[in-house]
Amino acid sequence: MTMTPLVPSSAEIFDRRLMKDFLARHDLVYEKSAEHWEQGIPLGNGDIGAVIWGDGHPLILTLDKCDLWETRHWEPDKQQFTWRNYKEKVCQHQQLDALANFYGNSVNPFPTRLPVGRIELRTRGCVQDFTMRLDLYEATAKGHFITDRGEVTWRAIVHADKSLIIVECDTTQDEGVELQFLASRDDNGLAPRVAALLTRWEYPASSSGMTDGISYWAQALPAGGEYAVAWKCLHPTPHKYIGFITIQTSDASGAADQALAEIRQYTADDLERLFTAHQAWWRNYYPASFLSIPDTKVEALYWIEIYKLACATRPEGIPITISGPWNQDRCMPGWSNDYHWNVNMQMEYWAIYAANRLDFGKPLYDMIDRCRPTLRRNCEEFFERAGEFLPHATDLHGHFIYCNPDQFEFNGLPWIAHNYWLHWRFSQDRTFLRDRAFPLMKEAVRV
Repeated sequence: MTMTPLVPSSAEIFDRRLMKDFLARHDLVYEKSAEHWEQGIPLGNGDIGAVIWGDGHPLILTLDKCDLWETRHWEPDKQQFTWRNYKEKVCQHQQLDALANFYGNSVNPFPTRLPVGRIELRTRGCVQDFTMRLDLYEATAKGHFITDRGEVTWRAIVHADKSLIIVECDTTQDEGVELQFLASRDDNGLAPRVAALLTRWEYPASSSGMTDGISYWAQALPAGGEYAVAWKCLHPTPHKYIGFITIQTSDASGAADQALAEIRQYTADDLERLFTAHQAWWRNYYPASFLSIPDTKVEALYWIEIYKLACATRPEGIPITISGPWNQDRCMPGWSNDYHWNVNMQMEYWAIYAANRLDFGKPLYDMIDRCRPTLRRNCEEFFERAGEFLPHATDLHGHFIYCNPDQFEFNGLPWIAHNYWLHWRFSQDRTFLRDRAFPLMKEAVRV
């Protein structure tokens, strides 16, 4: 029997140090604050995401959850919304009439990802100097503030395999920090347009409270289900602050209870264990995709994208949407953060084939295979042909996001068939080719 050594070999230690030093040259380094959400540090685990930004007045963690959707969808007018009808109007130079008939509106609910809100980290003093860094090797955001009341050194993660965000702060002198949650849904000045839209969509009032020292905020969904955020800030020593945050979703009521239960189990004594497990996951993730090239700028782009891949999806998780696990918190997601099939989604997966990450394509193939009955119905109703048709933009279940002529773009499924073909070429999995790839290719071009 072969025994697994409990202590890593010197070669393993050397390889880890070498990999750490190698990736460190591609860390995202901020010598001044990220003043806009788009400039922040992205964190994620394929389930929840966060973007860290702001100037320290406050430091902001914009939150997101990959399976948080408005699920209500509409059915187009099957008498009007057909390729035959649209083509006739265009041939008769009635494009404006065609557009009027085909464009929907946002008055009624439609499938879209929903914004969650943000955690704000506030200092007692006024921030005078600000630096932060994304440590790629540890998938950890780190930063340092100098204020007029002391200093703050902080680090934050979205845990690699738990629905958990951790923020740790060490302070000096008279400095201290506090965590505050602001919901996109509530009419609190953060996102009044979001609040107004969801009120119009008949979202009930949210609920919030505190139990056992844990704060929570919960929102019921009109179509059924709930989502919730729970958080607590521990103060184990005079100069240490630890924040535990989670986001939970549920198909029925109960997300708040799940969120409270998730946070309740963690204490200050768990901090190093959680960070160690998180770092071990990422340390084991990177080597399978190792690549070094002379052009360090291109090399940096490669490694940052390999990092973002594991932030955005996992082999047993949800397929990557057009913006991944990162939504702004002051507005509804751009393009609904949905699935755009006019090569957008396909390109997001091209890297996995040459980068030795074939298993990360599994959620994409599973989604398409699951949606194939809907794709056949789409083809029958809108093209009046046999075959399968994937519209321009859909939700997770293949339903139309909106109604306009873009939805007749026919390139979506053939381009997805190309991803299936790439999987076959790199895996040489004949079962996948016979049972999944070829049947899809055949129906994609049947029209």
